[in-house]
Amino acid sequence: HTPFGVFKLGFFFGKGVETEDERAIATNSLQLRIRRILSEEGGSREMTSKQLQTRLRLEHIRVGIPAIRRILEKVRDSHPQTA
Repeated sequence: HTPFGVFKLGFFFGKGVETEDERAIATNSLQLRIRRILSEEGGSREMTSKQLQTRLRLEHIRVGIPAIRRILEKVRDSHPQTA
């Protein structure tokens, strides 16, 4: 309980994704990078998770396909103009 009310415990922690080399990257940062890549590709919906993974690896970000698929789905749902 705080003077401003009650906050869920998750409010105080950032969300992240573990990379293949056991580091962590913030979900927001990964979403921004995916949005940028999609916009560079003209917002192509045809870009596959594997192609996106390859592009992220060029930026030294090694994230598994399941994590990419989850984030890509959120990006496409929240910003249909970039999908």
